[in-house]
Amino acid sequence: SCRSAAPCPAMTDPLANFDALPQLKAAFDAAKPDDQGKMPTQDFLAAAEKILPIFDILGSKTFDFVRSDVSGNITKLRAKYDENSAIAQTLQDAVQSEIDAKTTNARNSATDALLWLKRGLQFVATLLSEVAKNAGTKLSEDVSKAYNDTLSKAHNWGVRKIFGLALRATPEKSVFLQRIGSSEADALAVISAAVSSIDAAVANVQSFYVEQGFEKYCK
Repeated sequence: SCRSAAPCPAMTDPLANFDALPQLKAAFDAAKPDDQGKMPTQDFLAAAEKILPIFDILGSKTFDFVRSDVSGNITKLRAKYDENSAIAQTLQDAVQSEIDAKTTNARNSATDALLWLKRGLQFVATLLSEVAKNAGTKLSEDVSKAYNDTLSKAHNWGVRKIFGLALRATPEKSVFLQRIGSSEADALAVISAAVSSIDAAVANVQSFYVEQGFEKYCK
């Protein structure tokens, strides 16, 4: 609660969530490769789910389609796991099973779901990284750079245009920082810590996808 005489805008902001980034970092720290360097499916999906509150904190319709895509791909991958957990204990095993069955291009394949989930996570990590290292930029500029460096490379012209128009609704960077930390310094610190953890886990999946020739855009 805020008991000082001064106003406490972040805590009265319904979109404020000081726990989001520490919980995100903890979840990705727990998503560690096994002895063979493969990523446990359940741990990775539990961590990926912690990304969703970030879109809520941004509070802009700009990110609705990205949030929906991330959530939908988590659901598809969980369905793959539930269908046959024996061949989906790790993300690499789940995709390898489809490579062997020649079903990587099938509708709702784990291969495609993980590809787009990885890209969504790369977008969020890049956005947060831009926020942390560029104090003088507008949040909309950070979002635009993150999008151009990641998702835009894989989106068609129509989606890119929609995203560009929606950028106008992006909140001020100061408002975003107030929603995730008790001070700007605290917010930047939790952002930097979270980015490091996301990057480490996503790099594991990224290397596998590049090795298999499945990722042509977000490298």
